Amino acid sequence: MNRQEYLRILNKELRRLPRADREQALQYYEEYFEDAGPENEQAVMEELGNPIDIANQIIRDLAIKKMEEPEKSVKHGFSAIWIVILAVFAAPIGLPLAFAFALVIFCVVLVVFIFVACFIFAGICLGAGGLLSLAAGGYLLFQTFADGLAVIGSGLLAAGVGIFILYGSYYLGRLLFAGIARLFRRMLTRGKKKHEKVQ
Repeated sequence: MNRQEYLRILNKELRRLPRADREQALQYYEEYFEDAGPENEQAVMEELGNPIDIANQIIRDLAIKKMEEPEKSVKHGFSAIWIVILAVFAAPIGLPLAFAFALVIFCVVLVVFIFVACFIFAGICLGAGGLLSLAAGGYLLFQTFADGLAVIGSGLLAAGVGIFILYGSYYLGRLLFAGIARLFRRMLTRGKKKHEKVQ
């Protein structure tokens, strides 16, 4: 095996990573080979070991790094979860166990997403209902002042509760996804330490 073949296998094993992360990893190893020089290619390949093992280690390390980064957006959160799933399949455990773990990850994330989405939907409905009540109350003020005032009051209350629920949903979602990230990071680092002890 020569350098090009080694890097080709590495690139193939990393193909499911986001493009920027894959290119950064490949650039590191290309520079590593260049620094060693063409005469030391075989020595470098022996030192690095199997490119498949290197790719699996890159995926595990990247998953841990992504889980430690603060969430910038929902897209970033899902990207981190995808890398964690790849890391589970790259971990030195049986494929059925990895598949079961990936399924559990998917179900947990789905349940959290639905839970937060229900709160957001409830907040939107209450806010919209409150705004409609305000409009109806404004109309009723000219018909029956007391009824109009009562409807405006209930509309303000509903809109306030809706805004509170939306605000709380945002922080609840961040808290739940951060908790999931911490749990998976702990599991990945524990698996990594066990793997290093075995080696």
